[in-house]
Amino acid sequence: MLEGSAALSEQELLALLLDPDGRSVTAWADSSRLLAECGGLARLSHFRAEGLAQLGRISRREAVRVLAALELGHRVAVAGQEADRGRPLTAGGVFDWARPRLGHLEHEEIWVLCVDGRTRLRSTWHVGKGGLHGCAVLPRDVLVPVVRDGAAAFVLVHNHPSGDPTPSPEDLHFTHALARASALLAIPLLDHVVVTKGAYRSLLDTGQLDPV
Repeated sequence: MLEGSAALSEQELLALLLDPDGRSVTAWADSSRLLAECGGLARLSHFRAEGLAQLGRISRREAVRVLAALELGHRVAVAGQEADRGRPLTAGGVFDWARPRLGHLEHEEIWVLCVDGRTRLRSTWHVGKGGLHGCAVLPRDVLVPVVRDGAAAFVLVHNHPSGDPTPSPEDLHFTHALARASALLAIPLLDHVVVTKGAYRSLLDTGQLDPV
């Protein structure tokens, strides 16, 4: 690990990726332009190498190096969460799981997290994908993998690309319909967590979902 790298800015870290040897006089300008053209560090991973190279006016090799570093960072975050898999799942734990997977997306995705009798994470299922303002999912779309997995209970999580984790009226309506349907199967919905890249809202914690 590069000594003192945690104290470097995003622009400085990106400049080091573009020029590991520190010999290029343009790396600082290239990193600044790349961040500006892409709209920030989180958006870099949305591009393919060719598009990133063209947008930032860098070589394809440099673009590949940047994308590889971003993917490594993502995998480190996911690996850290897998190490905590044996702990009871909380709203904060749901956010930790969802942030590297959903926080940066520009469309909504809905996932169901199945838990065992001790509320430890058992499995995860992608059940819906939509545009900027939502996606159409029915309670049965969520319950099919829950039943198939033999889960004791489950948590719903989805992202808001707008950056505001406040549940919409549609979120609340769907959550309550899903809670009623799951109660009939004796597989309770424990929580519905709405996430962004920097915040989350738990419907259970805010009193918008009755505790089981």
